[in-house]
Formats: sequence, structure tokens, C-alpha cells
Amino acid sequence: MNRTIPIAMLWIQTVALLAVQVAGQSAAPSWDVEFRIDTDVYADESKPPIISTKVMFLKDRILEWDDSHERLMVIDYPNQQIVLADFKSRRTCTLGMVEMESKLDALRAELTEDQIKQWSSMVPPSSEADGSEILQSERIKYQFRAVTPRISGMSTAYADFADWAVRVSAVYPPFKPPLLRMQLNQHCKELGRLPTEIRLWDLRAQSAQPLVARMLVQEGLTDKDKMRVRDWSTLSSTLKPVSADEYFKSPSVASSKSISGK
Repeated sequence: MNRTIPIAMLWIQTVALLAVQVAGQSAAPSWDVEFRIDTDVYADESKPPIISTKVMFLKDRILEWDDSHERLMVIDYPNQQIVLADFKSRRTCTLGMVEMESKLDALRAELTEDQIKQWSSMVPPSSEADGSEILQSERIKYQFRAVTPRISGMSTAYADFADWAVRVSAVYPPFKPPLLRMQLNQHCKELGRLPTEIRLWDLRAQSAQPLVARMLVQEGLTDKDKMRVRDWSTLSSTLKPVSADEYFKSPSVASSKSISGK
């Protein structure tokens, strides 16, 4: 008998339960801290990053500024919505959290057992001699490093942000399966740790070179950060509200949607 089956089922079920707990988690964030995480994503570590983002964590909102592509994602907990803005096309769209989660549930319900094995891990992450950890499915592999932040609440805030980001990327273009990354997020959240580096391999690709994301944590927000948050209220009124379908068809979004550091 394969003794890994009970562990596998527990591991998958934990992530599935986490994914459907929308109302309680999104309505009232459990952290009371403000900080920023800067992330650079490299397709080739010898070259400049292909994506650079600044994620500002507030007590009731999270804002991810993607200056590489002139875009913004706002996770708005009080209003139960996610706002996407593309400054090149001057467009914005609003996604309801509950509606988006329902769409993800429908997609997940269509997965066969074989597909779940392809996109999620049957066991928790394994520890490597160099201090990193590996989480792998049949099709993708993560190798990551994480630290315990000095301020309580940071790991929970980041895991919640990362979960919503991969949900958006699963339900809308680039339609990336979120299961393995949500397992990684849950693992770090349970241990109270923050990722500082994540390497992602597509095991189906011929190239052995991974996407590499490096995170830099800044405790607290600067005056410039706070001004940028305030400016968004004014800037949002200058953008054209469109449907999600129209938003993702915008040339500036469509041209880069296949590249994701999530």
C-alpha cells in the first residue's frame, strides 16, 4: 500500500479548504501592520529583471504597483473587490472577490485526479542542505527560501496577497493553475515565514532555466509610499471602467500576460 496517500489527500484538502474561505478572510484581514515588499523577477539572472513590483500592505488594502508594465492591482477588503488598472490603455476593471472565487471553484471542480497530481504536490515541501525548500508537482517545481519576519502579521498578509494574485491569474489570462503556488503560500503562512527568493521551473519546457523572483522587505511605509496610495484615489477617476473581458483584451495587457512572476 502506498503510505503517502493519506498525506497527499490531507495536503490537497487543506489548500482546497483555504481557497473557499473567502468571506471571513477577505472581509477582515487578520494583520495590523503596514509594510512594503519589492520584487524583481528574472528570466535570465545575468540580465535586468523582466518585472519589478512594489507591493504596499495597508491594514485594509493591498496595492501592487507593476511599474514595468504601468499597471496596478488593488485588493480592497472592505468593498470585497479587486481593482485592476492599466495606465497605458487608461482602463480599469473591478472583480468581485466572491464571484471570482466561485469561478475558481468551478474550474477546480472540473479537474480530474490526474490533473490535480500534475498541478499540485502530493507531499509537503522538502528541505535542502542549502536551507532552501522544494515543492514540486509533475509539471512545475518551486525552490524557495523564506525567513521569519521581525514583525508579526507580515507572513499572513503576504500569503493572502499571493493567494489573490494567483487566483486572478488562474481565472483570467494567463490562466495559470494556482494549486502548487497556493500550497507554497499556505506552507509559509503556517510557519510564519516570508519568502525571500522563489525559483520556478516549467518541467515541460526544454530550457532548464527558471524564473527567479527576489523579494526585499521594507518595514513600514515611506512618505512617498503613502503619497502614492493617496494619489490612486485621484488617478482612478481618470481611467475608463471596462469589463474584465475588455480589460484583458487591451493590447498593453495582452502583450505581456504570458509573463508572470506569481
